Amino acid sequence: DLAKYKIVIVRGVQHTADITEGLPNVNVVDTTEQMMKFLQVGRVDLALANRIDGLASLKMAKIEDIVAGETLAKNDLYIYIHPNKKNVVEKIDQAIKKIKSTGELDKLVKESETKYLNSIR
Repeated sequence: DLAKYKIVIVRGVQHTADITEGLPNVNVVDTTEQMMKFLQVGRVDLALANRIDGLASLKMAKIEDIVAGETLAKNDLYIYIHPNKKNVVEKIDQAIKKIKSTGELDKLVKESETKYLNSIR
């Protein structure tokens, strides 16, 4: 369905490159700020970005007429641990699984995002 739109993505973001691979009208820029400016001036119809990065860029640029749509895809975030700390892998994995299952992780993410967005002037 994206093929009928002019799209902008940020260079080096693999999941958006994958989603738009082979589409005819994809512009690639270096920053989220550039992407939002493309969208604001009408050079594209859609910008694909991480939710919090997109919202933060809009707020920093004081762009208020662009709204975030629904989630197009979800990508897991992983923790990579240095070999000299491999003894903590199981402990960290269990803690993450616990806070995910209780809903605490979602709550912490929402609180952090809200705090971050509120800090932008």
